[in-house]
Amino acid sequence: MELSDSEMKQLILKLSGKVEQLETKVTRQESQIVTLTNELTDLKERVSAQERYTSKDCIIFYNFPIDATSDDLDIDMCRAIKHHFNYELSPGDLKACHPLRKPEKPGLSVPIIIKFIYYRDKNEIYARRKMLAGFQFKGKNLFITERLPAAALEVKKACEDENLVTTTHNCEVKVFLKDPKGMVYSQKVGSTLAVKQLKDKAIKRSPRTNGNVSMQRKDNNKRNLEDLENADTNNGSTHEATPIMKKLNNNNSPTLEALGGANACE
Repeated sequence: MELSDSEMKQLILKLSGKVEQLETKVTRQESQIVTLTNELTDLKERVSAQERYTSKDCIIFYNFPIDATSDDLDIDMCRAIKHHFNYELSPGDLKACHPLRKPEKPGLSVPIIIKFIYYRDKNEIYARRKMLAGFQFKGKNLFITERLPAAALEVKKACEDENLVTTTHNCEVKVFLKDPKGMVYSQKVGSTLAVKQLKDKAIKRSPRTNGNVSMQRKDNNKRNLEDLENADTNNGSTHEATPIMKKLNNNNSPTLEALGGANACE
């Protein structure tokens, strides 16, 4: 059935009206999407800021020969900090001290997180992290890290995927770059997009050999890149981290001795 010219015009006007209604609806929905996206971005930024605030005074201790199930864990960790960092603390300086997970069996070493009451204590101990250089327990390096918010962890993983040299400070991730004169400097990366933009300019790790990290460097570099790294503290010489257990034992504090001695901790 063919439509007359007048009927065709009416149908076109009717369809045009529906198209306009749909376009108006799409425009309104697009505006709502933009608003919701902005609100979501703002919410993520607030959550990230809150995570940074709650995490900035925390340190995670890895591979320390400490019995994480001990009732005197806070006392043992204060002694370990004194031994390895030459920094005096008492349990009253710790807001919280607990393992991040339960040991699979008694005597196994697990990461221990400490939340400090005073940020200056956390900052000073973290600044001394290179004092752990060369200390191992059961073949594993002793090291510490900051507790990173989820957003910072995502950025750090993106850096590691690109094999970039990174460090963290105040729960923020930084990468190292070289200026035209060959001088090394650090730059904050706040997103995975920033990592992609900087990956070609950033300093990258060379392949690992025997657990050590070697990086390309020029003779005129005034800064040692190995001193800029976050967790790799083994400088080629190793020390078995057993003296702390003897120190704990000498102080009559519950230790791993009852669990089979220091070698029971891994």
